[in-house]
Amino acid sequence: MYKIAIITAQIGAPNNPELIITSECQKELDAYGVVVYRFNDKDVNLLKKYMQPQFTKNEIYKETFYLKFRYWFRLFFQDHQKRFPKRKNNKSRLIAKIPRMLFYKLIPEDYDYFIWIDSKFTLLEGWLSYILDIIERNNDKDIMSYSHSNRKSITEEFDYMKYEMQKNEVKTLLARYNLSKMDNQVYYYIKNNQFVDNSLFETGVMIYSKNILEKKEFLESWYAHNYYFTIQDQLSFPYIIATSKISVGVIDQSIYNTGYTRYRYH
Repeated sequence: MYKIAIITAQIGAPNNPELIITSECQKELDAYGVVVYRFNDKDVNLLKKYMQPQFTKNEIYKETFYLKFRYWFRLFFQDHQKRFPKRKNNKSRLIAKIPRMLFYKLIPEDYDYFIWIDSKFTLLEGWLSYILDIIERNNDKDIMSYSHSNRKSITEEFDYMKYEMQKNEVKTLLARYNLSKMDNQVYYYIKNNQFVDNSLFETGVMIYSKNILEKKEFLESWYAHNYYFTIQDQLSFPYIIATSKISVGVIDQSIYNTGYTRYRYH
């Protein structure tokens, strides 16, 4: 048996429900000894202690004159974003990344696996057995993550978001992301010769092995990229993997169609 912790958070969005675990699934979790850690708005002061990244901006990326010029040029002359994220809302969304990425600062470290689950999911009967099977097939990996359901690279993801924000003016995206910042972020990644843009992951469910605790710089770096670039963690995740010594077990299945979860869309 493995010692397993589930981590979930619902912060800064009072209308969104918390993670739901059906009674049948809860019985299975209790019988196995799975512990669930929930973070919400009551924990904001605790989480704020960890907002400042371990890495400085210069350690994450070199903001050259060209990058600065490129950002401001796109902001004023090309992207024409009509609505921008409010600073307060962006801060709440960044705080919500802390339990996902820096969980080891918040809960005991004596677990074999730490499973992050987005609060919009409902866990159904049989979910634990399904997850244990994934763990058994990837027990030599540091992280297990679902491949993206619809796109195959961060370039495709950015192009999709750009289309939705510019052509369709999707309010939820406009309220969360600065398009020009995302463009600069993707440009910076693609220009790195070490990085091959051929993967994209869903980050709504992440399975971390205890081995990741020996490679905390990966988690710290991922959080820092969300802090200094944008909070679109799907853009930074493949890049951090490619530039780190992290082994990833890819789950080639739609995260939304496992048969053991339900997802409540925005």
